[in-house]
Amino acid sequence: MRKERAYNLIIGRGIVLPDDYFISPLTRGASPLISLENYYQDNRPEDAFSYSKHEISFKGEKSESKPNTADITIKNLSEPTINYLLANRANNLVVILKVGYDDELRLLIQGTMKDCVVSKTGSTSSTTIKVEDGVINTKNAYTVRTYPTGTQVRKIVRDLINDQATPIARVVDIPQSEILRHPASFMGNSNAILKRVLSGYFYTTTINNGMCYVLPSNTKLESNVAFINRES
Repeated sequence: MRKERAYNLIIGRGIVLPDDYFISPLTRGASPLISLENYYQDNRPEDAFSYSKHEISFKGEKSESKPNTADITIKNLSEPTINYLLANRANNLVVILKVGYDDELRLLIQGTMKDCVVSKTGSTSSTTIKVEDGVINTKNAYTVRTYPTGTQVRKIVRDLINDQATPIARVVDIPQSEILRHPASFMGNSNAILKRVLSGYFYTTTINNGMCYVLPSNTKLESNVAFINRES
């Protein structure tokens, strides 16, 4: 029996965090990590749009050096939905896209909407949603830390990941022998500091579908490009 291609596109509420969210992990309360699912799984229709029948196309790029991105184009959305997206294009609306077959959908990307562009040809409208992965964390997280000589690099890496408030997917086992040879102080963007620290030991970091990875510098993430319509 031929399996039918399928998708599920969810557009949730905008992410609103306390002004001091990234100042200190201690200010975040019992749930210190940003979980995008929290912004659409409230079981209230007004909290999310969910699509699985419209014609869509999408393309995405995954990178170990910059935020993962995707352009998702969906045909013939209702006017109220289009107006909502345009009005909230700067409000970090959560976007989650899963693709695959009727009985098995896989997460392609989850992130926040960076922009929304609408075009129209005749009676057909096309709405392109531009999505970035982990951009709230990489742009806003801030670190102020000082470490003495002898501090293990693995501890510094964990602290910086905690500062940027991302759940951990995979962190390579940095040897305990990797330690600071001199005292070090860090102040600034957490993600930039994390990349700088890791580069000195031939590692890199990326955020993929809201999860943090720390990998050897030569590791590549898969790129995804796909197209789905009613005929396919």
